[in-house]
Amino acid sequence: MSPESPKPPSQDTVRKLTEELVKFVQWLAELIRSRNWVSLLLLADVLLILFLTPGGIVAKFLTKKAMEKIEMRLLRNPHLPKWDILIRPY
Repeated sequence: MSPESPKPPSQDTVRKLTEELVKFVQWLAELIRSRNWVSLLLLADVLLILFLTPGGIVAKFLTKKAMEKIEMRLLRNPHLPKWDILIRPY
């Protein structure tokens, strides 16, 4: 079998995800507006645990094999290797 390129998401899927993202941002804005700092700190703690710990989401999804696939799409400027990256689309 040859590897197939992933299909782009449908417009309906993109619309639903965008609506959910807008709801989340509005909820965050309401927390900030109401100065509900306890909820904001708890949310920040959960996000840090999920994304930055070795057993978190990032560690599980970005395995060495997955990172190699992503790195194949990166083009670096030889004059600015640390700062200039072009990510080629699929």
